[in-house]
Amino acid sequence: MTIGRERHRIFKALLPQRLGVIKISLMTARVQFFLIFFLLQGLRAASRRSASRLPRFIS
Repeated sequence: MTIGRERHRIFKALLPQRLGVIKISLMTARVQFFLIFFLLQGLRAASRRSASRLPRFIS
């Protein structure tokens, strides 16, 4: 019983930190998603303008 109580106390102490880490990781994931989304939109627009200009645009 004492081990279970100790583990529970440690978990309670670490829970706020874990939630903060999850929040931060979710925010960074959202930022990465938006960056990738805008990049893909830009690539699509560039390829739509002209296929011959696309290789020069990438390199």
